[in-house]
Amino acid sequence: MVASGGPDVRHVRINFQLPIGLGKSGFWHKDDLSVAIAHELQHAVEIAAWPEVVDGATLEAAYIRRGLDRGAAHLDTDAAIQAGDERRAELRRR
Repeated sequence: MVASGGPDVRHVRINFQLPIGLGKSGFWHKDDLSVAIAHELQHAVEIAAWPEVVDGATLEAAYIRRGLDRGAAHLDTDAAIQAGDERRAELRRR
């Protein structure tokens, strides 16, 4: 995820990286993509609530300051993990 902009206008770009171990098609299963989108959109909601985030450096600093650095350059939140888990459960109920 990349943040850019300034105090009046901010942008968030979400990139999806294909996980290792995909089938020969090289495509994500639509359910996996849906789970990833739910997870990343939760991050976008969080970033929108953090007005100090205007670029990659301030994004990383915001996660670290909030104790959301999970090591090995992995910044994540319980809310984003939960959003993905809830989406996966929703898909399984169908």
